[in-house]
Amino acid sequence: MHKMSLEMAEKAAEKAEGYLSLPEGRLLYKLARNHNVGGAIVEVGSWKGKSTIWLAYGSKAGKKGKVFAIDPHTGSPEMPKGNSLKEFSQNIKKAGVADLVKPIVKTSEQAAALFKGEVGLVFIDGRHEYSFAKQDFELWFPKVKQHGVMVFHDTNLAVGPKKVVKENVFDSKNFRNIGFLDSITFAEKVKQNSFFDRLQNRKVWLLKQFFTLASKLNLKIALPKPIKAVGKKLIELMQ
Repeated sequence: MHKMSLEMAEKAAEKAEGYLSLPEGRLLYKLARNHNVGGAIVEVGSWKGKSTIWLAYGSKAGKKGKVFAIDPHTGSPEMPKGNSLKEFSQNIKKAGVADLVKPIVKTSEQAAALFKGEVGLVFIDGRHEYSFAKQDFELWFPKVKQHGVMVFHDTNLAVGPKKVVKENVFDSKNFRNIGFLDSITFAEKVKQNSFFDRLQNRKVWLLKQFFTLASKLNLKIALPKPIKAVGKKLIELMQ
């Protein structure tokens, strides 16, 4: 059942333009499918809906919760100029997940001010300048439930997101079970992590830097089993 749904998600998502790799899409699908801590699924930065489709299909295979897709659809320095709402809506409709997706045509700041519920899973993929990436974290972190998951895109080479996750996730006492895949970093929010958690977070950070460098040099190196296990554990914790 899950395999068939995953294949359907892949076919639907590949038709939408976007900068999400296939492994990253599958990760979003699994996190959304296994999301059961309560609270909403929120996406900050939707553009034309590629990642939205992955999240919605994952939710469809899980608890069928709404995916709140936040984007002003006016373009940004990282994206082509012009309004992307029409194409976003068309892609969501063609993918068959319009019933699960709630577009919020606002900036992250505007949406956060109006969003009153708790969040169980948030995917942050907004503007990449440090000030904006930091603002997105500060806006949505308080809304994430304990044991909810925060997911960040473009945390390898984009200076803003990379610095934000280093300062606010890897160096924080509020996250454990940090994992990474391609340019995504994800972690479980907790009130207080343990000394062992902090050691593990440091180890994952160093490995992430190593694999980022290897990627820049086009070296193909398999992710160590212990780090794969951390990511797998986090996904399983949400089941």
